[in-house]
Amino acid sequence: MIDLNTLVSNALIAAVQQAVAPLNERIATLEGICATQHEAMVAMRDRIAALENNPAQGVDTQAAPTTGLTRDEVEALIEAKMDLHLECYDHDNYDEIASKVDDLPDLDDYVTRDEVRSEIEDVLNNATLSLSI
Repeated sequence: MIDLNTLVSNALIAAVQQAVAPLNERIATLEGICATQHEAMVAMRDRIAALENNPAQGVDTQAAPTTGLTRDEVEALIEAKMDLHLECYDHDNYDEIASKVDDLPDLDDYVTRDEVRSEIEDVLNNATLSLSI
């Protein structure tokens, strides 16, 4: 005997897994980018601390008493961080993925039991089943 519930459940699970696979891949990529950016920020923090602790390196502590950096050094650090961000992060790819997410149905539409039942009926009404023995 064929267990229709199992067939439908397995089909839905497979469809969801297939749909989220690109998103999982993108998440992994973004986590890698975040790790790289974190390392760069730690390096900048260490550089700032070194400059604050050693005014003999040419840091004008009078010009920027709160950080121990001159305006030019702060601007250079900010530019370096922005350059790293632009090298590591693909804004076009983000925009492409974001536009696809906007096209997905709103998950709030699937909250009530009646709506889920209706969606399943719509899928099953158009479904075909073939058996080979």
